[in-house]
Amino acid sequence: MAVNHIRSGHSVVWTNDTGSSVASGAPVVMGNRIGVVQATIASLATGVVLLTDTWSFAKTVGVAFAVGDDVWLDLNVSPFAASPIGDVWVGKCVEAAASAATTIKVTLTDPGPAPQTRKVYFDDFFGFNRVALDAWKATVTGTVTASAQASGSGGVFRMCCANTSEVENICLDHGNVLGFDIAKGVIFEARVKFVAIPAAAGSIVSIGLASARNDTPGTITELALFQLNANGDLQAETDDGTKDINAADTGVDVVNNDWLVLKIDTRNQAAVKFFVNGTDVTAAALTDATETAFTMAAASTGLVQPYFQVQKTANAGTPEILVDWVKITQEH
Repeated sequence: MAVNHIRSGHSVVWTNDTGSSVASGAPVVMGNRIGVVQATIASLATGVVLLTDTWSFAKTVGVAFAVGDDVWLDLNVSPFAASPIGDVWVGKCVEAAASAATTIKVTLTDPGPAPQTRKVYFDDFFGFNRVALDAWKATVTGTVTASAQASGSGGVFRMCCANTSEVENICLDHGNVLGFDIAKGVIFEARVKFVAIPAAAGSIVSIGLASARNDTPGTITELALFQLNANGDLQAETDDGTKDINAADTGVDVVNNDWLVLKIDTRNQAAVKFFVNGTDVTAAALTDATETAFTMAAASTGLVQPYFQVQKTANAGTPEILVDWVKITQEH
């Protein structure tokens, strides 16, 4: 064998930087591919991770797989669970798995030609006058600022109320062109800076997915939104036209100049999930709402658009946000 050979290509040495021990047989994510830990690796230690062969993984209950189906890893489930759609492609199912099964057998596959099963919409708000040229529409009431700002990191969209005691409203959406379908497992993500949080009762910032817009978000027929109130409480809310779960406290307190990455995952329409900076805050919000699940399952159309709104009552507050980027994916 050549003197510069290190090891066969079916394994790599991996450093465990997860903050806790990773057990033998556990899947780990390395870039855009999955490996399986050969022997338990302590936190900050190194160990061998296998990249090939066939393995048994935990499976999402309620989904059946046939031989040859693509299998993805859902990173929002702990421990990671295999699902028909997800974040990282694992490989191919090699043995049929019934809906009620809790495990699935998968042959790991090189990620190079991974199937693209989701459409991706992304906007980073580069440059000026973007709203006039693209899908976005800004609807305003009062003396407000709503424009793309080149001075932001890579471009941002600024939404700012004025220091005037009047009712004001700024909404950025797709002009009621509802191009995303909840039935196709929409995932909404946005990075937002809360430059100034609302200062008076009735002043609210709303961010997420909604059907045809309204100045009063609570009257929108179908929605899944984060809302920020004047106490700095970040809340979650869903309404599918039948079941309305009013804004419930996620336990996240926002202060001026906080940057947050907000994520709403509707892949399970009967159990919509909310994430803040990668942390699942759904359970905390459900506890506050005394509900068991945020649901969009009864939505009559399920058609939605991205929705950002800053509104205030007749007070001199100046709530302001900067939208850095928006990413929305759904099945083809």
